[in-house]
Amino acid sequence: MLAGVLLKNNEDLNNIDVVISDLLTQVDYENSLKKCFENAFLVDEQKTSKVIDEINSTSHCYFLKPNTNNDDYCYKELALLMLDELIKYVIPRSEIDRAERLGDTEERLQRLYKKAKRKMVDFYATKKELEEKGEIEEYKSKSGEGGEELLFLFAEQVLQLPQALSKMNVKTSGKMHFHGADGIHIELSEDKTKLALYYGEVKVYEDFNTAVNNCLSGIAPLLKREEKEDGELDLLNSYCDLGELNAELVDKLKDYFDPDIPKCKELTEVRGLCLIGFNESDFVKFDKEETAKKIVEKSTKWISHFKKKTIENNIETVYMHVVFIPMTCVQTFRDTFKNELRNDD
Repeated sequence: MLAGVLLKNNEDLNNIDVVISDLLTQVDYENSLKKCFENAFLVDEQKTSKVIDEINSTSHCYFLKPNTNNDDYCYKELALLMLDELIKYVIPRSEIDRAERLGDTEERLQRLYKKAKRKMVDFYATKKELEEKGEIEEYKSKSGEGGEELLFLFAEQVLQLPQALSKMNVKTSGKMHFHGADGIHIELSEDKTKLALYYGEVKVYEDFNTAVNNCLSGIAPLLKREEKEDGELDLLNSYCDLGELNAELVDKLKDYFDPDIPKCKELTEVRGLCLIGFNESDFVKFDKEETAKKIVEKSTKWISHFKKKTIENNIETVYMHVVFIPMTCVQTFRDTFKNELRNDD
């Protein structure tokens, strides 16, 4: 049966809306990214979130606060908070639901946590091996090491967009190579007539311009619905995991992700999520208020460059969120996360 028949009526769309709401209520909000951002980042959405003129994008900006000792920024605190959320990022939602349903929740979740850690450690080891063999292009090798999870948490906890597919679980299970979107999240369009698919792309680089350029050139084929998108749709159709909430509805939902169904692209709207991490020299040593002022001033240039490259990639009409995360040292962010991942018991 065609997706247009399965999903075109309001009842099915309303059911999807309920599922999305239910997925978000399962998240322990106070112990996830909201807490992460409050405790590790300076957040002032009145100043740092704005619609970008001339393109269909909204910008957000966060930066790490000084730690309580005022001898570094909150790299370690951020890494530990990200580890707290590792299960949700790596393990499929249905597997988490099953562990909770079977009882002995704490013990089962602890096993899932160790499994998630093992998958991440193995992923980094395999990635390093492929880099050394020259089998991963240099610019792609700097996509994440923590950045992908940060994008996942930002999407779920700030934008309230549940993850439709655990890409890290797919990557670490040998089902795909290191290509494609860094995350896939969903919601209904504002008029509730389409399913909005958010493709995510992360670039964490020392140089801001390089990060933006590679981020947008990487995500553009997906947002323009070129051939590259078919691979992502195939993955969604095969591995979409929204837990044990409503198996029949999930089966219907998967028809949205079937590139062989002509109605697939008519009933979905593609959107973008970009996270840009980069080195920034304008940090006023351990003075978060003064640093905030400089960051707000500097963000005008970041937005301008992002707008220019969005137009050059012909994706200015696509709805996107872009998150700018200036850091004192992106390598410290990467190394701290990987070290805590290996050291954490």
